[in-house]
Amino acid sequence: MEFQDAETLPDGGTTCITVVDKKKRKFVTVDYSLPMDGRPRYVFSGKRHFSKENQFEINSQREKDFVCWLKDELVANFGVVKIENFIDGKFDPSITGKWLIGINFLVIISKERDYFREMLSTF
Repeated sequence: MEFQDAETLPDGGTTCITVVDKKKRKFVTVDYSLPMDGRPRYVFSGKRHFSKENQFEINSQREKDFVCWLKDELVANFGVVKIENFIDGKFDPSITGKWLIGINFLVIISKERDYFREMLSTF
């Protein structure tokens, strides 16, 4: 897979990652939820930006595989320390564009999924 692009909506949380896999463009979206609405964030894939066509099961292997792939892509580009620092809330102004949004996707997941915390220990 190739990390092609990323966008986020002004709601502050809905984030879409564009990937190319086997010459096909796919969009993976993490939706926005307010802390007070009490619902979990879901991850979706589809054929359009911010699509909610195919919902990944929460904590499913499919979701974990995508999150792990994204983490590995970001670590390969910026190193473990920068990614860990960003997830811990230490903003790095040198990370911009699709990379910044990709890291934000990980920040969202890190707050929502226990498996991500386990993934961090394997950096």
